[in-house]
Amino acid sequence: MMERIRVLHVVETLDVGGAENVVVNIVNRLSDRFQPMICCLKKSGPVADRIRRAGVRVLEMGKEEGNDVRVPFRLAKILETHGIHVLHSHDWGTFCESALAGLIARTPAVVHMVHGLSDLYPAKDQARTVKKLIRRKVEKVLSIGVDRVIAVSDLIRDAVLRDMGVSPEKVLVIRNGVEFFPEEAGRSGLEERKREIGFQPGDWVLCSVGRLAAVKNYPSLIRGFAAVSARTGGRAKLVVLGDGPEREGLTKLIHEQNLAGRVFLLGERPDVRDWLALSRVFVLPSLYEGIPLAILEAMRAGLPVV
Repeated sequence: MMERIRVLHVVETLDVGGAENVVVNIVNRLSDRFQPMICCLKKSGPVADRIRRAGVRVLEMGKEEGNDVRVPFRLAKILETHGIHVLHSHDWGTFCESALAGLIARTPAVVHMVHGLSDLYPAKDQARTVKKLIRRKVEKVLSIGVDRVIAVSDLIRDAVLRDMGVSPEKVLVIRNGVEFFPEEAGRSGLEERKREIGFQPGDWVLCSVGRLAAVKNYPSLIRGFAAVSARTGGRAKLVVLGDGPEREGLTKLIHEQNLAGRVFLLGERPDVRDWLALSRVFVLPSLYEGIPLAILEAMRAGLPVV
């Protein structure tokens, strides 16, 4: 019997997000030739509940914010202990640690997947320019030991080549995809969803799905929606599905714009398909993305996308 190929996926967390969902989709759909594991450098999260494949171990390393020189060595120990054949890391926050761990453990194949553009250091960090320069130099050196870098779009591929200095022959574009579901899916709960937001005949719904983080640019959407609401006599409603660190500030902004009862922050929801089926338009105001699953799912539901 052929030995199964042991794959370790490395992510920062399994909190709700596009990259985390991609990791779980890959794990769920790998053929039986592969035996996957997931290692979270920081902690697991609710996306782990979407793992349908039996026997998938999720390890947590408990890494704090910032650099920790112990992490590559701890990760290398995991690679050696479990006899990992393929190390598959995801996004910028795992690259340096994973690439170095793969070199230490002499892992046969090392793959890194870049899901989106990332500004590594906040604007308020006065040393961000120096830190970014040092990190890019380190990434360029460590990329020598990486066999493939997967980009989810041409834009991301160009950023990888420009910023990391990875050899072009190592970079492969594999675009994100979403699962198919029948047309009737997402129709059964519409009346319940309407009651939840006080939907009346003649109302129409705009929907957005995403983490409530600064990069998603939701304040611009809410301010823009105030004008839409005024022009439609209050008949338009905006539903935002997702949660994150910006929730409190967005809630305050909704009240400042007198949009209570018209803009709804509904948090993380398992019924996204229902809300897409109820909506007329999908809106994503992000400052930058790779290929967002939220837009692909909206297109799958037949919604026009702004």
